[in-house]
Amino acid sequence: MLTKCLLFLLLPAIAYSRIKIKIIPGKTADDVSVDFSGSDTSVISDKERKTFRLNDENLKSAAEKYKGKRCDDVFVKPPTPWGNVYSQYNWDIVMRTVKPVKARVLGVQSKPVAVATAEYVNNHNKIDVSYSTSVTQQVEETVEHTWSVGGELTMGQDITYSINFGAGSAGGTTSLSYTSNWGEDTTESRTVTLGTTSSVITTIPPGQRVVAVLSASQGTLEVEVDYEATLNNGDVFCNYAATYKNHHFYAFPLRRLQNLQNLTKKVRTTEKISVGFYSSARIEVNNGTTEEEIQEAPAGIIDVGPQKEV
Repeated sequence: MLTKCLLFLLLPAIAYSRIKIKIIPGKTADDVSVDFSGSDTSVISDKERKTFRLNDENLKSAAEKYKGKRCDDVFVKPPTPWGNVYSQYNWDIVMRTVKPVKARVLGVQSKPVAVATAEYVNNHNKIDVSYSTSVTQQVEETVEHTWSVGGELTMGQDITYSINFGAGSAGGTTSLSYTSNWGEDTTESRTVTLGTTSSVITTIPPGQRVVAVLSASQGTLEVEVDYEATLNNGDVFCNYAATYKNHHFYAFPLRRLQNLQNLTKKVRTTEKISVGFYSSARIEVNNGTTEEEIQEAPAGIIDVGPQKEV
């Protein structure tokens, strides 16, 4: 417990601004809105040192080019065998920042589908009968995330997503909101009920039948978001066991060492987001024999079930 407490004291407190991605689907690519904000900043982890090629050998070689002599020990953050020299000498710890930098719409595809049908028959021989020719059906709207990771990063927080189906879905105004782990392929879904809240009254003559069809456009939206991971110009602590120019301890600017050793400065990661949704829902009542349209009414989302991770 004491070791953990000391470590927390040695590392600085980080102010997080959670990464947020907001998508509003549309019928065409021009109608789609994608907004992003926030970032994740943390003290560089050991895994991230490997991603940015900041191993001891590379840093010592770069320090030799920079100062003229190879050092014996290198550090990019506390703790060190000599205590928290970063705090003692007011040096900057090497930090990693990840943020979304670009979003693009790959395309929107849609096709008309018959979601459900219902048949209404007037079995009377002499009288007309009026029916409430309503149709409802549950369908699933999904959001799928797949990642192409440029290097291993240790994220300190999840990403917050908001998919607002208000403009593009079948009359719905709700959104799908959730958090997801960085770099993890996941699928979120929700079940919605399509139909109409008002009655569609159809009068059927004797011995005839009608077919009510609930139809909609089934759409797929694909978006890509590019993320960029960078390092601040922190200080690389170099220790010389035998004094070098009258000093044991030196702090060298990371950016200079990166340039001298041609080390990785940016790591790009791409996330592909595929949204499956329904739009333009309607109910069409047709003559059961001639298939001639009798009437039509708008439909939409009348109920939203709980969302879940698939």
